[in-house]
Amino acid sequence: YDQIIMGAEDKGNDVNIQIYNASAAQWGNLLEVSTDVLNSNSRAFDIAVEDLSGDALIVYENNSLADTVVSYRIWNGTRYSSLGTLVTGLSSGAIRWASLTPRKGSDDIMLLIHDNAGDLHAFPWNGTAFDTPSKNITLSTATGSNLVPHFAFAWEEASGQGLVVYAGGTNLNYRTYSPTPPYWSVEATIALGNALTATSLCSDPSSDYIGIIVQDGGNDVNARIWDGTQILASPPTEDIDTEPSGANNVNIDCVWYNSSTALFGFVNLN
Repeated sequence: YDQIIMGAEDKGNDVNIQIYNASAAQWGNLLEVSTDVLNSNSRAFDIAVEDLSGDALIVYENNSLADTVVSYRIWNGTRYSSLGTLVTGLSSGAIRWASLTPRKGSDDIMLLIHDNAGDLHAFPWNGTAFDTPSKNITLSTATGSNLVPHFAFAWEEASGQGLVVYAGGTNLNYRTYSPTPPYWSVEATIALGNALTATSLCSDPSSDYIGIIVQDGGNDVNARIWDGTQILASPPTEDIDTEPSGANNVNIDCVWYNSSTALFGFVNLN
């Protein structure tokens, strides 16, 4: 579709969706999908576009009270679907953070949701529905702070498998995902010495390599490379004097600019 979809969360704890039609050069199709996210200091919604169909998946919290569901809709280029409800099983707190990661060459999307009680859960979307209960997983019930987005997912571009990283005490925790059984690996850890506060992943578009950059509560930044099987040894030296991320945003990122080189960005403390 020749369109741009935008979501906005405001100080009134509302979430609004709009569509920009490039042919008409105008915004339209305004829809307020939620009036009751938990707090505007956390992004309790996300949007991702299916790579093949072009349809957009919109996931959002619709209730600031603790419950077991999260809401979603589909934009098909013309209209929104009716309200859909995903039963999460996370009853300890309302959703604070939502993250959607689409997979190239398919309509698969990975949803990560983090609630107010420190629970992190993953749900694969197959282009039609969420693959529950077979492929969803509670990654952690004790990630640490619920005020920072300390988790991320990325797809391996060649294999179609994936990698998720997230906080766990003073460790960086990670698991792999496969579309075939047993789906999720056991949890592995890397000691950081401080609580994880920010993460970013980037996929090499021509291989199974994934770049990993993280920042911890001591404002230390570490970079790693996943090669499709393991995190490579001999990483660069930890940067210990960096500018901290904001309360509800990150200032680290990575990107591949050719098939063999990834660029990791962060802000030195000035």
